[in-house]
Amino acid sequence: MNFTETLRNACCLSPESISVLMENTERIVHPKHTVILSEGDRDTRTGFVETGLIRCSVLRDGKPVTLRFACEGEMIGTVPGFLPGGRSPATLETLEETVLLYIPRTRMEALFAESVELANWGRRLVEKQLVECERYFTEYYWQDKKTQYLRLLGEYPDLLRRVPLKDLASYLDVTPQSLSRIRSRIR
Repeated sequence: MNFTETLRNACCLSPESISVLMENTERIVHPKHTVILSEGDRDTRTGFVETGLIRCSVLRDGKPVTLRFACEGEMIGTVPGFLPGGRSPATLETLEETVLLYIPRTRMEALFAESVELANWGRRLVEKQLVECERYFTEYYWQDKKTQYLRLLGEYPDLLRRVPLKDLASYLDVTPQSLSRIRSRIR
């Protein structure tokens, strides 16, 4: 499904709103392993993954910690409407060649002010981020690592084939060796 189909089907946007959004996007292709935004950098654009895969991580105690992965149709960067032009709380890196659609944050805010439909869509984007965060901490974080891995395998089998073992281990907060042992016990 391409990005405009995602907007139409998953986001329930009208053709007019989709057209307005697409007129305001800049399409950029990023090679594999490109850092597109570093933790602490000014986040001036809202991005959407058209194709590819992004890793969102922070550096803690000299160790990268993966917070999430963003694939086709998902938003990257700080949530629109919050921290306008603020600093990025995380580093965003491509895990494969990735095509991103960018809208300047100031333009996105103007579109929200001009269109109730787009403002509601922006609100749903924020709600989705909050629900995912809440779900992670209430249903997932406290589980043992094997259960977390099995859940990922069940919910995101295609994603797991695309994510390197070290990044998946970082997301689960285990060493790559521990993840290898978990995987070998499952097979």
